[in-house]
Amino acid sequence: MANDKINFYYDPIRQGYDTALWKTLSGVPAIIGSDLVFNTASAIGYADILKGNLTINMTIPAVPTAGDVRRFGFAQLALGAYVVFDITGNVFTAQTIDGKGNSASVVIPWRAAWTATPLTFDILWTGFSAEFRINNERLAFINDTSVSSDPLSVYINNANADSTAFHYMEMETTQFYI
Repeated sequence: MANDKINFYYDPIRQGYDTALWKTLSGVPAIIGSDLVFNTASAIGYADILKGNLTINMTIPAVPTAGDVRRFGFAQLALGAYVVFDITGNVFTAQTIDGKGNSASVVIPWRAAWTATPLTFDILWTGFSAEFRINNERLAFINDTSVSSDPLSVYINNANADSTAFHYMEMETTQFYI
């Protein structure tokens, strides 16, 4: 893997649901209008990413409530490593799990203004720390052994039977290969 810093973006208008870039894990992610919609569906990117600044612009259609399961950000599923925004039930967190027994999470109180509105979710992952932002506001920072230093991939999971709309993704200053 090169040490060159790479920047790229994914736009469903331009690329549709590109199965050369995404692996469907469950359900059927689908293009609806100009969005990639996850309705009881999940997918992981094929790119192996080591560190980087991830921006996902997405709309969460409902306030987190009992039974909700949503997770998006970075993951290595076989290892069980994550650097993600997580909604489990009515609890919204920034979460890091290194896949080696260490985990951390910071509760982020849900704001009514975030419901059914396009939001920019940023994860700035350095391999030893992770900063979590929504609409450029820093809401959590984790800097401990729970932050994975292994390569991860972009991951989106919406286990709910609603339409979580993924508008676009940007990656900056990352090392990766496909």
